[in-house]
Amino acid sequence: MSTSSPAHAARLVRACDADRPYDSSVTGYTLVVARAPGSRRALAVRKRRPSWQAGRLNFPGGHIEAGETPRECVARELREETGVEAPLEAFRPVAHVCRPGGFEMYVFALEHPDVERAQALTDEPLEFVHVDTLSAMPMNEALENLCWLHGLAFDGFSKFATVVYD
Repeated sequence: MSTSSPAHAARLVRACDADRPYDSSVTGYTLVVARAPGSRRALAVRKRRPSWQAGRLNFPGGHIEAGETPRECVARELREETGVEAPLEAFRPVAHVCRPGGFEMYVFALEHPDVERAQALTDEPLEFVHVDTLSAMPMNEALENLCWLHGLAFDGFSKFATVVYD
C-alpha cells in the first residue's frame, strides 16, 4: 500500500509498537488527530513554533521524553496543550512516520467527548477544522500532512504502520 504527500513518496512497510519505551537516540515526536465521537471537526493548533510551522495549523503533539512510550507522550502533550484528558487506551496508533536523519513521528487517533471542550493552555491558539476543508487549505494555512493523516486516522485504516520517506 502506498500513500503520498505533495513533497514525498512514502511506503507502508511494517507494523510497530506504540507502547514500547522510546529509543532516545532518535528524535521522536507524537501527533494526535483528535475529534469528538461522530464529529467531522478535527482539533488543530495554530503553531507559533518551530519557525517553519509558524502561522500554520498542525495537530496537537510534541517531543517524546526519556522513558516515555509514544502513547504516554501523546496523552501528556494533548493534556498540556488543550486540557483534554483521555485514558491511554483511547489513543489508537495509526502511523509511524520515519524520515532520513533520525526523525520519527508517531501518529494517533482519538475520538473522545472532551475534545469539544478543548482550551488552549499555551500561547498557541486552538481551532476546529472541518475535515472536508482540509484538502483545500493552502500550504501557508496548514501543514500538508493534515489531510492524509486525518484520512489514515478516521477513514477505515485500522493497523499501525510505518511510513518511510525515501
